[in-house]
Amino acid sequence: MAADGRERMAPFLLDAGSGSGVPGVPFLLARRYMPGVAPPLVMVESRGRKAAFLLNLVRDMDLPDCHVFAGRLEDPALAAFLDDEGLIERGILAARALGGTARALGWLRGLAGRVDRAVFFKGPGLAAEWRREHARWSRAGWKPAGILAFRFPDRMQYLLQLQT
Repeated sequence: MAADGRERMAPFLLDAGSGSGVPGVPFLLARRYMPGVAPPLVMVESRGRKAAFLLNLVRDMDLPDCHVFAGRLEDPALAAFLDDEGLIERGILAARALGGTARALGWLRGLAGRVDRAVFFKGPGLAAEWRREHARWSRAGWKPAGILAFRFPDRMQYLLQLQT
């Protein structure tokens, strides 16, 4: 129980730009085999048809602790949506294709204090993006928490982890 008398909820994972449901839906499917381990998932999708697809998918597959916000990450209504869903603890942002990291972190301003960690799926341009944007991340209060590198036959992929 939180100090204000509200029940404490697990942190949540905020999948921004969910599109066709990646990485959110595979996360949900894997979570079925890890009950009580993984946090609730909020998929954020601004395109109406894709958001409707995700809502139907969640309903049809009976995926618990999954929420779909039909809007943008920077939408002021997202904070109220999280409150309405009982997601009052700090969350983790996961994003695959939102453009630049600094831009995506800027969209989180409306969730100040609500999201304190971020994981970005990045391609081979990560080093150049780091040189261009690292100072902006730092000024905004974000610092690197780690980088995981994965070698594919034709390219490198990275998970850039940041925290406040």
